[in-house]
Amino acid sequence: MAQLEIEDQLRALMDEDEMLGCLGHELDIDEDEKKDTVLSADAPAFVPSSLLPHVVSVLHPVTYVSHPMKCDLTRLTVGDLRAFAEQHFGVSNFALLLAGQPITRDTTAKAIDLGLGNGSVLVLRPDPLNLSMLLSSQQVTHSPTSGSSASPISGTATPTRIGSFTPVHRGGDSSPEMTPEKITPSSRQTRGDFYDLWCVVMQDFLELARDPNGYKMVITAMEVGMQEHVTRLLQMACTHLIELARTMPGSEVLMGLMAVAGDGPETVNVNGVPLLIEAMLPHVVELANTVPGRKIIQNAVIKYRDEVKVCLYDMVCRNMRCIALDQCGCITVQRMFDFASTPLLKDMVQDAVIKWCSALICDQYGNYVVQHIIKDNKQVSEKVVFSLCRNIIKCATNKFGSNVIEKCLKQGSEKAKAELVASLCDREIIEVLVKDQFGNYVIQTSIEHSPLHLVEVLSNHIVPVVEASPYSYKIESKLHRRLKQTIAGKTPPSMPLFNTPSPRLQRMSNLP
Repeated sequence: MAQLEIEDQLRALMDEDEMLGCLGHELDIDEDEKKDTVLSADAPAFVPSSLLPHVVSVLHPVTYVSHPMKCDLTRLTVGDLRAFAEQHFGVSNFALLLAGQPITRDTTAKAIDLGLGNGSVLVLRPDPLNLSMLLSSQQVTHSPTSGSSASPISGTATPTRIGSFTPVHRGGDSSPEMTPEKITPSSRQTRGDFYDLWCVVMQDFLELARDPNGYKMVITAMEVGMQEHVTRLLQMACTHLIELARTMPGSEVLMGLMAVAGDGPETVNVNGVPLLIEAMLPHVVELANTVPGRKIIQNAVIKYRDEVKVCLYDMVCRNMRCIALDQCGCITVQRMFDFASTPLLKDMVQDAVIKWCSALICDQYGNYVVQHIIKDNKQVSEKVVFSLCRNIIKCATNKFGSNVIEKCLKQGSEKAKAELVASLCDREIIEVLVKDQFGNYVIQTSIEHSPLHLVEVLSNHIVPVVEASPYSYKIESKLHRRLKQTIAGKTPPSMPLFNTPSPRLQRMSNLP
């Protein structure tokens, strides 16, 4: 207790320097406090961070990691700032930015003379590209006691730090008092931390936008910035669109621009087409055939109005063959068809698919595009069947073509089903299909979904050749079941079960 009373008396009688010098060796200081405590070279050693009144942070723009630094601004120097940055970020060649401008490299310069306040954020920029030459002729003229200030950047005033702390000088007090300033919505774009961020984004836009961590800085800049900032980012993104669209972070930046850019006159060309869509048109095939690019096209289709995305649909339809035959491209076409909100846009996609139908039906990816439009519009199946019937054996014995035929039989119009079954009612064709590993599924589906008036005709061609098929049991079972349903009352009961039934089918017909 006696020791504490003595320490209290010392604090009351001694000034700040003497107090810190006397107590620094006696107080137990935590190692973590020592690490986060930064004083200038002439400051007393072993001062606990709890006694330091101010905090300044250093931000790394790529990793977006910030380290707070406890200090006394009246003693803090640029050398202390640089030593702190080297210790926590492991860099040696860098510049420190305040309000978007690099500060001097003079290690003896006082931080408070450069405009730093309590709560200020400095941005660390590695490899400063000899920016120190720009500051070699600049002199610091700010004095905390006189109240006059000059910026460390020639020709400009000390930047206002909205939302942080600014020195307020009262009388002859050698230590300026720090008072917070009020943030208003109209002044958010002039915040010191935003200008720091904006300077970094503008200098290394392409690298940051493609970096897995840096792209978040670009998105933050476009969300916090005003319309003029977004417009500038939009212009840069259009210039480097294809480089951005090749990476997932870059695609996120482009989709973010679509969300915040709006439809003002500065974001569209003279024809009213958004600048991003105009930049996408020459690269539509590469965009549609990659995962990041596909996401960009899908987002554009959802975001923009129908009248401005017609040109995008038109360009995709012109390159339908190259796009629909690709693994990512076939998904792009299906999503564009789903998100087409007007009959005009849907018809554009349908017509382009039907034009290349013969090339898409037997393709491992293109067949999904054909099936997708059949599912949405039964009338389209009639045009697809026309392409199928011209080479029915090739399509029915192909793994992917047989899927398209089955889709037409299951979800096509009645006219399309009738035409397709009629083309199958040929003994030579059926003899090939019942023995094929894919063609037998076409026969089974045609039995289940063929029009009622064609069931008998189809059975007359199947029964004579089905015994030689390794899939005869499945085919005969479905044929027997369908004929049994027909005799039950769906068609006139006078229709014979089959003309020349096989022994196996005869045994099955005698089952209860």
